[in-house]
Amino acid sequence: MQIKRIKAHNYKTYLDLDLDLRVTDPQRPIILIGGGNGEGKTTLFEAIYGALYGLRIKNQQQFNELLNNGALQTEKPEITLSITFSGLVLTTEKEYQITRTYRLGLKNEPQESVTLFFDGDAFTYGPATPPSQRAESEAVVNKIIKANLPEELSRYFLYDAMNSKDLVDKEVFNQMIRENIENVMGFQKYKQLQMAAERVQQAKAKERLEAEQEAKDYEELCKEKANKEQEKMANDAEQDRIGKFLIAQKENYEQAKRGADEQQGIKLKIDELKEQLEDTHKRIGKYNESAKDLLQNLEQRTTLIRVVDAVKTEVEQMVRHKETLKKNHKLIPDEVIDALVKRVIDLLKSQQQCDANVNPDNIGSVLKTEQASLRGTDEYDFLSESDVMALKNMVENAYTNTFLQMSGSKNDLDKEILAMPDKKKELETYEKMLVKGKEGVIEEYEQNQRTLNELKSQEEEIKSQIANLQSRINLYDVRIQQEPDAKYDTLVKLVPFFSNVADALLQRKKTQIES
Repeated sequence: MQIKRIKAHNYKTYLDLDLDLRVTDPQRPIILIGGGNGEGKTTLFEAIYGALYGLRIKNQQQFNELLNNGALQTEKPEITLSITFSGLVLTTEKEYQITRTYRLGLKNEPQESVTLFFDGDAFTYGPATPPSQRAESEAVVNKIIKANLPEELSRYFLYDAMNSKDLVDKEVFNQMIRENIENVMGFQKYKQLQMAAERVQQAKAKERLEAEQEAKDYEELCKEKANKEQEKMANDAEQDRIGKFLIAQKENYEQAKRGADEQQGIKLKIDELKEQLEDTHKRIGKYNESAKDLLQNLEQRTTLIRVVDAVKTEVEQMVRHKETLKKNHKLIPDEVIDALVKRVIDLLKSQQQCDANVNPDNIGSVLKTEQASLRGTDEYDFLSESDVMALKNMVENAYTNTFLQMSGSKNDLDKEILAMPDKKKELETYEKMLVKGKEGVIEEYEQNQRTLNELKSQEEEIKSQIANLQSRINLYDVRIQQEPDAKYDTLVKLVPFFSNVADALLQRKKTQIES
């Protein structure tokens, strides 16, 4: 498939695009398209994709979002996408032109009209086309597009480079291969031949079993295996259905997830604004309580201020004096002096360097008196250490000027109160921004993912059960084969032959798709 021309009229940023992509030199077939961010590169790919496979427009809002802004004023509200491409039909190159037009109906519902020109014929359908004729024309259009570039393969050619990592997604790739298996020539036919040969072989084996019970047991095993194979086919079909759904809805899911993340950010902002408003209300209440308490105890508070101001200088001087004495003259407790003197006297007496009649108490008394003389006079000796700490706290820490404190609080509150209307408007705006309906898309997609994983697990279990049943059936087959029978021996060989041919075709197609 080679794209020759793309036209886009009133589509997104393109008011009237007509881009010729034909190459004049077959040896130089590459066309590069460049531009800055937001200049329409991705939109061009979307236009090609939409021209080939159609735009999924669900309602008037989506239609208006896709419609070029200029079309509302200068053109009738209509979106047109047209693509010209060529492809090989039995080694002969044929050219196709598909035009898709979208407009709103009488009830503002989106309507699509399609025209395909091919080899001198035109296939057209739209909202006024009779159902039978529409189904026939639509089938021809879809068949031609699928033969040239299946939609599930298109994402490997029409993609945003920023999302290129998604192209190697294992699940998507495997599903895409599954979608194309139906194109394998003879694949299903050989599978049918394999199953038919197996059924004939089982019927023949049953006839050759001598004992009636053996034949019955063998038949039960074959039936059970057939049921399990039907169960596996149903499992595969369900996996195929869910896989198609996941691929089709992946973009919607990712958009919904992004929307959910944005919603989460909006919710956090709403909670933050509510918390700020609630905190302001609490501070207003606390300020009112403080003001009320101040009024009730105004006389006491004003008196305390005057008392502290009157005695502050004397109290500070008193505290400094006490701390200076304590710092410069650290006294040794009397009991420590007594203990030290006694130990020294005892040591001297033991070495006969001191008179045996020396009294330690007398020496201790002299030392205590000397220490007291070094201390100096303490005019505030009547104050205990705890008294001094209480006075110090009263001046430095225990009292704060309530008027100054409340004045500062009032200034801060005034600013917050002025900002409250703006915060409330901002809160209303964020609450309106919350988008509903995303949760359903996310939940449905993730539920299908979980179901698909469960089906894969069940598939492995069914395969194991089928293999076990086949092993038990083989025990009968081996014994039956000991008695020569040309027809039966041929049937035994046909089953793996057809299976191998089908697998070879499948592998060949898989290799082509991967290439």
